[in-house]
Amino acid sequence: MKMLQYEIVLTVLGSLLFIVLVVLLIYSVVKKAPIGPLATLFVVPIIMVGFPQIQMIKFDNWEVEMNNAAQAVAKNPADPAAQKAFENVAGQVDRSRVSDQAVLDTIAATHLKIAQAQISAGQTDRARINIESAMRLQPQNLAIRKIQQELITTQQAH
Repeated sequence: MKMLQYEIVLTVLGSLLFIVLVVLLIYSVVKKAPIGPLATLFVVPIIMVGFPQIQMIKFDNWEVEMNNAAQAVAKNPADPAAQKAFENVAGQVDRSRVSDQAVLDTIAATHLKIAQAQISAGQTDRARINIESAMRLQPQNLAIRKIQQELITTQQAH
């Protein structure tokens, strides 16, 4: 997973602040000055450096949840509970964090499977939402475009 620009800035500035605080701490110890107020400032660089790592852990957990939800839909695309679980997890996707095209492809393919099941069940409005989600992830995918055209034709017929 790639780090975003603001995370890189936080990490670099947090590291620099930590170094400055260490130098000030050493200076305070040598001058026998109180170090209590200075010691409490060490929390700031620790948070600055730790924040991007916490975000990576959250993303890794999201990716596992997304894969599990996609597998549940693949087993039974018509299951409304599986559809809802996938839609909830996929709705949390932060495309700026996803550097692996395979993850985006999996999400798009799962949206497409759900849409096909919803079309078969006559849920054309919900199917349209899933097709639009798949199109945002893979605008050049011909299979998605074909299903989208079929849906438009079906809706026009009714």
